[in-house]
Amino acid sequence: MPSKARWASMTEEQKEIYRLQHRDWVAKNRERNREYQRKAYLRAVGELTRQSPLTSNPEITKEKKRTSVYNWQKRNPDKVQETYLRQKEKGHISAKAAKRRAAKRNATPLWADLDCIKDVYKEAKYFGYHVDHIIPLQHDLVCGLHVWDNLQLLHPADNIRKKNTYAIYEETC
Repeated sequence: MPSKARWASMTEEQKEIYRLQHRDWVAKNRERNREYQRKAYLRAVGELTRQSPLTSNPEITKEKKRTSVYNWQKRNPDKVQETYLRQKEKGHISAKAAKRRAAKRNATPLWADLDCIKDVYKEAKYFGYHVDHIIPLQHDLVCGLHVWDNLQLLHPADNIRKKNTYAIYEETC
């Protein structure tokens, strides 16, 4: 549910779209939502804890772990190679992410309502959607702002398909 301030600033059409999307999400993820609520309840009561096997089972020693890792690496050389290549690309990925963070920081004006922006990201995480900038932050033709009015929730497949595109429409009289 959006914050009270965000809900008050939404048009009736936006509210109806939100309600429909929420209804669809609940219908599609009924079991997932129940399981999440069950685990949250058990954690609150203290019956479910997140412990790794190493901390919950003290007889597993470092030597046993080292041996199991070594054996796994011998059985899965292709996955080891994959992991090595991924680590090699990590620098490139980190540089790209840093560039994106800097662009977002530079595109956020001082007057932007950061609480509303955070609410959009919370909604996206809750519904399993992506947050998309309607006008891209980095594009050859335009430079959008990181503000609430420039954000929209998109299904992950649609957002990946959209990429960094921006359509310019010419108005004809």
